[in-house]
Parts: sequence; C-alpha cells; structure tokens
Amino acid sequence: MQEWALTIGTEEVPFNGTYDGNDFYIMALRPTKDVSGVFGVIGETGIVSDLSVVDFDYKEAPEIAGGLAGINRGIIENCGSGINLTSAATIFREGQTEPVPITTLDSEINAVKTAGGLVAINEGTIKNSRNSANVSADTAGGIAGINNGVITNIYQTGEVDGDVAGGIAGTNSATIAYGYSSVLVTGTTRGGVVGISDNTDIRGMFYFFDASDGTAPTASGNQDDSVLGVTKKTTSELKTKVLADELNALIASEEGLCSWVYDVTKNEGYPRHKQDNTVSAIRQNVSIAKPDSNDSLENDQTVDQEQTVENDHIVDTGDANTIMTYVLALLASAVCIIVIMDKKRGRN
Repeated sequence: MQEWALTIGTEEVPFNGTYDGNDFYIMALRPTKDVSGVFGVIGETGIVSDLSVVDFDYKEAPEIAGGLAGINRGIIENCGSGINLTSAATIFREGQTEPVPITTLDSEINAVKTAGGLVAINEGTIKNSRNSANVSADTAGGIAGINNGVITNIYQTGEVDGDVAGGIAGTNSATIAYGYSSVLVTGTTRGGVVGISDNTDIRGMFYFFDASDGTAPTASGNQDDSVLGVTKKTTSELKTKVLADELNALIASEEGLCSWVYDVTKNEGYPRHKQDNTVSAIRQNVSIAKPDSNDSLENDQTVDQEQTVENDHIVDTGDANTIMTYVLALLASAVCIIVIMDKKRGRN
C-alpha cells in the first residue's frame, strides 16, 4: 500500500492528454487528505480510457473525492472503480500465507462534501464504465456525486450513502442514460438513480427496488418515476439475461456504446459490459514518470511468463526483477511507487 499525495491534473493545469490504461488496474493507493482522485482534474480535451482503480481508500475525507478523478470535463470511457468479480475469488496478498476474499480490495470513496464512485463532479462524458466501490459524502453518487454532463451505458453495484444520494448521481442537471444501479441507496434525500434532479433527461435506466421495504426510494428523490425513463426491478430481476437484452435493445441505435452480456458466474450474476475483464495477476514496484500533461500515453509492458492463475486465485510467481513499466502523466516532480493489477482479457 502506497500513499498517493499528488494527483494528475489541477484546476490551473488540467490533464488534457490521452491516457490509455490498456485494461490494467491500479491497486492499493492511499490518497492523502488533499487528493481527490488518481486524476485531479481531467480537462476538456482529456481522455482517460481502459483503466480501473481498486483498493483506493480515503482514510481522511477530502472536500471532494472520486475513485478515478475529482473533476471530469473530458471523456472517461471503459473505466471502472472497485472490485467487479465473483464472490468466490480470493487473492494472496504480500506477506500473507492464506488467501483473502477479493472483496477486501474494494475501494472506499469518502468525502466531506461530494463523492462519486468514478468522479466527484462530472462536467464531461462518462460512458461504458462501472463502479463497485462504496461511496459516502454529503452529496454522493455511484458514478458521480454531481452530474452536469453525460453519463451513459454504465452500471454500479457499490453502496451509496449521503444527505443527498443517488445510485448513479447525487445531483443531476444533465443526462443519465442506459444502465442500472443494483443497490438500496441510503440517506436523507435519495433515489435509486439520482438523489435530486432538475431535469428529466434520465432514460433507459433500471434501479433496485425492494417492495417489502415501505421506505425504499423511487428513481429520484424529487421526481416521480412517471416523468423519467426508468424501471424498478428486484434483485432477481436485475440478475437476468433479460436485463442485458433490454439494455442492448436500448443502445442498438447509439454509436460508441459497448454491448451487454450475461453470465451467472460473472459480476455476481448481474449483466456487465462485453469488454469487462477479470483480474489475472498482480504487479508491484512500478515507477511513475513525469511527462508533459498534454502527452499521449500508453503502457510499456514486460510480460511475466511465470505468472499463474488457477481457480479464481490470483498468484504472482515471477521474480522481483520482472515488472511492468506503467507510465502516468504527473504534474509534480516526484517518482512514486504504485501497485498494478493486471487483467486477463475478457473480450469475446
């Protein structure tokens, strides 16, 4: 576990480059109180894709916090926050002789004012992405604490709690389309999709509803379901191929949105994106370089031929000299050490 004290991108100098995570996970960072995400501010021309962050716990709550970024004004696509694996999966952590549940690597995204599973504040586009991290703040959302942009083709399975809390966004003034939230949101003003919304551009969304709970929220804390494009479902109804088929039908005419698949053994039985991957190995002791914030970045990988994966356990049997060099755009003159979790390709 490594302390993470410097975010990539600030209000003064936002990240306006292109970062392709190449389907890797960043694992086991511990952000300090002044940090709002791996990326601080993604600028209007910034693109972050194919990257997930797990075991990213805020021990001291900052003002705003996101599992991936504090503020997004660009594009986030094919990204994830938190663990998204079968409940039987286990991992051998460094220094331990017995495997522990993979869920111990889930992220805890806590903030004083605003928190989101992926971003605290979205003013850009988030698509084909997911959250499984737990989120808590005054204004909290599974994907974004505050949404002033576009959130589309997403799902979220993490716990959400706040004074204003929503399965997808705490507050919404823009677009939320195509996806689902599988959790019972808790809080004062809460909704299965949004806590508070000042428009009705919410469509093709499904949310968990417990009919036996007389206090269970509807989709929005301040709007009736009849004015929104939403459908409530029980857990058993969410965990079906029927939902995947419904979502695929909704996005059929949309460009750039990935399809949905269903496998009872994956994602706890909930539908998932076709490009979602499963974890296959752990990388450690990875240096971060400091290129310009507008650079286009890709991973320079060294493949470890000794790694093995058996029965959903994650084992790294390679020697310490076999590592993957993982490059991020840092806006400070520091070299940090982070832990990277590689993923086995899951594309069909």
